[in-house]
Amino acid sequence: MLSKGALINSLIFLPLVGHSVLLLPSMWTYVGNVAIILVYIIALRWDWRLIWAQLPGFIAGQVFVATFIQMAVNEERARFKVEDLARQLTEANYHLTAYANQVEELTLIKERNRLAREIHDGLGHYLTTINMQIQAASSVLAKDPQKAENFLSKASVLTKEAIADVRQSVDALRVLPDDGVPIEKRITKLIDAFTWEDKKITISVFGQARPLSAQAEVTLYRAVQEGLTNIEKHASDATEVTITLNYRDPGFVQLIIHDNGSHRNMRKGTGFGLISLLERAGILGGNLNVATSPGEGSSLEITIPE
Repeated sequence: MLSKGALINSLIFLPLVGHSVLLLPSMWTYVGNVAIILVYIIALRWDWRLIWAQLPGFIAGQVFVATFIQMAVNEERARFKVEDLARQLTEANYHLTAYANQVEELTLIKERNRLAREIHDGLGHYLTTINMQIQAASSVLAKDPQKAENFLSKASVLTKEAIADVRQSVDALRVLPDDGVPIEKRITKLIDAFTWEDKKITISVFGQARPLSAQAEVTLYRAVQEGLTNIEKHASDATEVTITLNYRDPGFVQLIIHDNGSHRNMRKGTGFGLISLLERAGILGGNLNVATSPGEGSSLEITIPE
């Protein structure tokens, strides 16, 4: 009878072992199972003969149940962890895809802006200058055919240069014509393309001229193009234009274009050309300043670090 009663008692207590594994932290599981053993001993009414006979079997059953339940719990936790990792991976892939799409979109926008700058600063300048040459030829054709022919000859040369510039833009190159020629000579050649009999243009170089990066030279070259084109468009009354290259600071190169025109038709900062120059300077870590004062003309100043 006692053995049967002990068996019934063990069947009652063993489920508590499983619940202790499920509900209690690992340290408290051990404490809980020791408490279960003590309660089991009390349930045997301190009958030491019965205790020594039944307790080993009860402990063995207790260990079996605890181990089995713990394995099931570990498996369940591992499954949850795998599911959580899979969820995190899916979320990370989603964010990565979104980030890649943003990078691609920003790259396309940047490339479009770059090509827009090249088209405006290159082809736009050439077309403006060619138009000036044709208008000059038309105005003197009847009186001086030879002079008109000279203007048209210049326009033809500029047309060829424009075609070369377009090819370079399409090929996404940053190289200017006459690679290896000092920027001062390139600026001089650029000035020659403008037919300004009523304007005196001077170039001054301060400090020791030194080689610049290709991107820096492109930016300075485009700045001169933009400055001279704006003078032609908005300051036709200007009589003096000065272009200054300053190398005196070893960490920077500075370009200043100043004229004494009125610039009545120019709205500061609204032209795409100035926006393009500002972007070019910003890419190199430099800055651009444009100032127009009544009676004092206009200045375009660009500073680029080396």
